[in-house]
Amino acid sequence: MHRKNLISLIIFAISLMMLAGAGFLSRTAQAVSDPPELAVWTRNTTGVTGYNGIAANVQQVRYSDNYVYINSTGIPSYSIGPWAGNPNTASNQNYILKIPRHPVENTGSKTSTPLGSIGVWKNGVVMFNALDAMSYQNQNIWHQNAVVVEGPSFDTCLGHPQQTGSYHHHQNPRCLYTVDSTQHSPLLGYAYDGFPIYGPYGYTNANGSGGIKRITSSYRLRSITQRHTLSDGTTLSTSQYGPDISNTYPLGYYAEDYEYVSGLGDLDQYNGRFAVTPEYPNGTYAYFITINADGSSAYPYIIGPKYYGVVATENITQHAQVSITESVTTYNPTATPTPTPTPTPTPTPTPASVQLSAATYTASEGAGHLDVVVNRTGDTSTTVSVDYSTSDTAGLTDCSAANGIASSRCDYATSIGTLQFGVGDSTKTIQIPLIDDAYVEGAENFLITLSNPSGATLGSIKSATLTITDNDSTRGANPIDQTTFFIRQHYIDFLGREPDSAGYSGWQNILNNCGTSVQQPCDRIEVSSDFFRSPEFQDRGYFIYRFYSVAMGRIPHYSEFMPDLAKVSGYLSDAQLEANKVSFVNEFMTRSEFVNRYNSLTDPTAYVNALVATAGVTPTIKQQLIDDLTSGAKTRAQVLRALAESAEVYQKYYTESFVVMQYFGYLRRDPDILYLNWIDTMNKSGGDYRTMINGFMNSAEYRLRFGS
Repeated sequence: MHRKNLISLIIFAISLMMLAGAGFLSRTAQAVSDPPELAVWTRNTTGVTGYNGIAANVQQVRYSDNYVYINSTGIPSYSIGPWAGNPNTASNQNYILKIPRHPVENTGSKTSTPLGSIGVWKNGVVMFNALDAMSYQNQNIWHQNAVVVEGPSFDTCLGHPQQTGSYHHHQNPRCLYTVDSTQHSPLLGYAYDGFPIYGPYGYTNANGSGGIKRITSSYRLRSITQRHTLSDGTTLSTSQYGPDISNTYPLGYYAEDYEYVSGLGDLDQYNGRFAVTPEYPNGTYAYFITINADGSSAYPYIIGPKYYGVVATENITQHAQVSITESVTTYNPTATPTPTPTPTPTPTPTPASVQLSAATYTASEGAGHLDVVVNRTGDTSTTVSVDYSTSDTAGLTDCSAANGIASSRCDYATSIGTLQFGVGDSTKTIQIPLIDDAYVEGAENFLITLSNPSGATLGSIKSATLTITDNDSTRGANPIDQTTFFIRQHYIDFLGREPDSAGYSGWQNILNNCGTSVQQPCDRIEVSSDFFRSPEFQDRGYFIYRFYSVAMGRIPHYSEFMPDLAKVSGYLSDAQLEANKVSFVNEFMTRSEFVNRYNSLTDPTAYVNALVATAGVTPTIKQQLIDDLTSGAKTRAQVLRALAESAEVYQKYYTESFVVMQYFGYLRRDPDILYLNWIDTMNKSGGDYRTMINGFMNSAEYRLRFGS
């Protein structure tokens, strides 16, 4: 064994012993006493038949100290066929297959997985590698990907028969088992090197801890438009070139279109890893079926181009009809002993539920914020999340109206977000900023609603009425003339959050000392412009704005933009902000306006061209985006985001967004047609914003939000 592999095994074993001592491995213990290489097989003891009345599944299991021998027909008990365009018919193969019981790593030259069978599923059906038998111009260089080329001939179980009648799967045998993303996938069979093969879900950490995740391949499509080199960097002669990437020969048509990138996914180049599994609580090397997030098969599908271990080559040389030359024993399962009743059953944890702590909440408008408490009850051993949002029916009603309706324009800040409950957390608090205006308006109400729980259910109190009580008996002076109020309101209106203490005092210092210790320009106009031009707004507000310009070809409505801004506002770490941005883009692409425009454009070039045409710019990265989408290096969402964040889009819509944000920030409404005049004014003045900001900041409409 190579020294590096020995070291890896030692480290892996030590980690297992440590975890076993901590109790982490107790949930992986087997319920049966027989070893998995004997117990896993679906033995036909009742005469079950499959296709064409052929006896199905495994007929007999025999074993010696070192090998297991499987007799099967190669026909499953689940329904198979038809196979469109495939003239072959599945037939009884009378397999005798030989599986090593004590598999070991091949420390020499690894064995390539051949054409034909490379292993066997637990029902006696064989598996094939990713290739069909053809290569480009028969040069044995560019090998056709069977999953792509032969895809139309697969049945609903993703299998088909070859010329000799051998029914097989090149990929996930989805009729063999039920995929469950919450549990470790079952043991599905063995490769001819004796290492087990599992479905696509496993423990997050190889030592058995960390919950369940989809185990991912470390192969990806190469970023190429011509097939002139191999993935290992080999440059081919002209006569060895494959066909250029095209609709006829799309990227992925050949196995050589893929490259292995160490660490890209969970698995190595053989599509396996050392890991604890339910059947191997002390750890084993295991292969995993790989699928994409949408359930489609992901290259190399089952086993990589080569086996990890030493192969029982008789399966290959004797065409899956191995001669048994040693003494063997017929396997009969050990009877499972009757379990001793547990005197006091461990109670099942009460399922987690989240709800508001009350159906009504009240705060004075002078309190600064209204606190809403959300409780989690029941099981607190897992993480839980739930969305929340505020709403009202005030519309553009005058802020002075005493009608009992609170307005997000005048009385409170729109609050939208997601609460995250960690392990053990039972209470979270939402703070909604309140605006202490000068109007006598009486008590005013608005709503807060919980939705989209994850890891829990919604309790009975999923919405509540929030009441803001008035602290004014007579109409006072307009508070917008106060420096503290002016600065706080800019944080709420333009950044969607309460001010941080350092920023709050810093801006007050600028305004209070403008022209003395602080150099001009430093007046309110300049301070206001700095909120729009700040990195925080550019990275959040302008980020949101550009998606409407690029994808919809229009400015956003105020009622759209403010909830979207709230999704990326607040005190967020870089990781939280990035996660919120990804979530926003994914949700944005599900909106009917986007779906109607783009979902029918399945061709990468057509999709990118449509976005570019809508955006009205041609970024330098256009072709790269097409190439990345074609190769799978970027998703449609990532392409949309890359275009929205391109330098060309940033420059094109900067002035427009500057103007529109004055309507959104100051007036809390959609722009009227005069916004075009303000854009013209900005363009003619070389981008001088002072005239525009002065017009909005000192307008009667802005001042009337807070007082007369």
